[in-house]
Amino acid sequence: MQLSLEHAGITRTCRVHRPVRLSSRPGLVVLLHGAVGSGAEFAEDTGFDGEADRLGWVAAYPDAL
Repeated sequence: MQLSLEHAGITRTCRVHRPVRLSSRPGLVVLLHGAVGSGAEFAEDTGFDGEADRLGWVAAYPDAL
């Protein structure tokens, strides 16, 4: 899922992974990459979606400006 938010005239985007099965008290992990790049690239590089699925947590990967 791709989300966007506008603040002070700047649109920010973020890739979000929501597991099919959430834990009873799901966590939200925001994964920040260094420098330039996209959240989708970082998600692929880290493979964290699999860990989020295992734990039942939501993972968010903001894009760089």
